[in-house]
Amino acid sequence: MFAHKFFTTTLSDQSVVELEESGSTRAVTFENRIEYARKALYTRMKECERQCAAIKQGICQIVPEALLNMVGYQELEEWIYGKKLIDVGLLKQNSRLAAGYSEDDPVIKWFWEVVTEFPEAERRKLICFCFAQYTIPRNEEFERRGLRFQIKPTMEGPGSNRRESKADQDLRLPRADTCFFNFELPRYSSKEVMKKKILKALHMDNMSLNAEAEPDAGGAGGGLNSGPGLGARAGDDDDDY
Repeated sequence: MFAHKFFTTTLSDQSVVELEESGSTRAVTFENRIEYARKALYTRMKECERQCAAIKQGICQIVPEALLNMVGYQELEEWIYGKKLIDVGLLKQNSRLAAGYSEDDPVIKWFWEVVTEFPEAERRKLICFCFAQYTIPRNEEFERRGLRFQIKPTMEGPGSNRRESKADQDLRLPRADTCFFNFELPRYSSKEVMKKKILKALHMDNMSLNAEAEPDAGGAGGGLNSGPGLGARAGDDDDDY
């Protein structure tokens, strides 16, 4: 049963270490099997001690060490990674409208209605489209980092001095500045058109500049349009930076 088994164990990197001095020459027997199991378990549990210490040191640069023993892993994850569920109320509370839009504007009311109606998966894609990550910070992190979600009107085409018609605006896709958490929202003619255009933008292949890629995200939601969107005017500047 224990033939050719000695007081050694194989670590995660496939290196073999002795569990005690001259362990490579001490055979495992039925009588000492419990001692072997105890020493092997201890060695395997301690093998990542240095790596865990490095991880802890990194975490403590974000979360004070004194607080680590006061919270569970779920709250710690939220502090570092952000809120898993997109709280529309929290997002709206920490939003700002650029010049050209107001709270009473139908387009802004439609936008929040559309986001509220979105299932969680689509909300996460929208955040990734605007922010290059699938989560939003806790409320206090918005304040601490001076972060806000800004909604701004679509810029006119290069050299254009005229105001675009609603039909012209309906041809445009939304854009985003992921570095600044900005969402460029055309002045769509209806809520239905807005929802259709936002979903089209979220489901285009825009993953190349994302800070993270969510498993099975299906290539959804990127920080920048990879090229002129369907229906976008020729000559539009697609470099959102």
